This record gives sequence, C-alpha cells and structure tokens, in this order.
Amino acid sequence: MQMAVDITKHFEQMLGQAASVSEPYPVVDWCMVLVRPGYEQDCRDSLRRRGVGAWWPNFSKEIGFKDRQTGKRGVRRMLVPVLPGVLFCPARMSEAFWQAIDLAPGAINVARKFNTDVILLSDLDIVLIHKIEQGLNVSTPPKSDHSYVVGDKVRFIDDELRRFGTGEVIECHRDGRMRVDINMFGRVTPWTIASWQVEPVEQEGRIGIANGSPMRGKGSRSHPKAK
Repeated sequence: MQMAVDITKHFEQMLGQAASVSEPYPVVDWCMVLVRPGYEQDCRDSLRRRGVGAWWPNFSKEIGFKDRQTGKRGVRRMLVPVLPGVLFCPARMSEAFWQAIDLAPGAINVARKFNTDVILLSDLDIVLIHKIEQGLNVSTPPKSDHSYVVGDKVRFIDDELRRFGTGEVIECHRDGRMRVDINMFGRVTPWTIASWQVEPVEQEGRIGIANGSPMRGKGSRSHPKAK
C-alpha cells in the first residue's frame, strides 16, 4: 500500500526527531493515549522530549476572534485535532514510557477495553487515520454539497477492510466538515472529518424517522409546521 510506504518515509516527522532514535521502524502495534482536550499539542511535545514517539493528527482551521482591548474582530489559523483528546504512540510499554505518560501535561492514560487490556492499533489503522488527516489538510478542500443530517449513519470510504465501525453524525458544519462518533475497538471516539470522506450506511426501521418523512429534508420546509 502506497500510503504505508509514505508513512515509513516520514516516520521521523510523525513521531518527532527525538523519538526516531528510540522508536525504530517498523512499529508493529500502536496505542491511543487519552489526553484532556486542549492539551494534545503540549502532551505530544512533552512525550517527544522524553524519547517517546507521539503523533497528533490535526488540521489547520480559520477561527474568528475578538480583541478584548480594541474590540476588533479578526481571523487566525489554528491547529485543530482530528480526534479530540487522543494521541497515537508506538505500543512499547516500557518503564520509560509510563514515566513519560505520568509527566506529560494533560495525559490521562492509554485507552483500554472493558477487560482492561490496552487497545492496540495496527499499521493499517494508522494508514487510514493518516489519509483522513491529509484529506482535511488539502489547500483547497473539494466542494461538498452533502445531505447528511444529525443522526445519520456513515462509514469511511477508504476503510475497505472495515477496520472501524459505523459512525453517527453528531454535528454538520457549513464548510463541509462534520463531527462523527465512531466505535473504535469498543470505544466511542469523536472524529472531525470531511463529508466526502464518508459514505452513508443504509438503515432499516430507524425509530422516529420513517421513509419519506418530511423531517428528512433540509431547511425550513423540513418541518411539517413550516410554511
């Protein structure tokens, strides 16, 4: 797979230069480090300084702000996480790894299953996440006139092996991006994705919305009381 080759070439950039010495390729398994939202970048940098490879999938987004002193409004670009509160690290559970987790700002723990086993991801999972990150970082995002609404079921188009489960749309933004809850190996994780990166999943007998219901439409006419 070409994307796997690209990740191999840019392994040092993904995990940090300090980690490239102590994290030789290939990485067989990966783990998800849970972080307090808003601390992802600080936590990643702290882990890298301590020799632990850490990857934070993110994309650049324009966010409006207001200067408190002058009252003027403006727009600035900020890095936004693809998966809020999640970092990816090679699953080398050494004593140095756990010490780095304890000292990293915002780090909570590694993601675990109900039986307390650590959730492990393969290179195929990392390839898919990397493709999603690249799609969000394109200079000119493709125009997307989608018809998704909150509650729709979707899945990743590039997930040909169905590694990830079906997701549910929880937010739709004007720029074509969406927030989707996806079950990753038994843990529901919120994603920020582009609408063209997913495809709808047919639903049968969905409660509350029947086929042909006026609630399925878009805009003011979607409500039966709208005139």
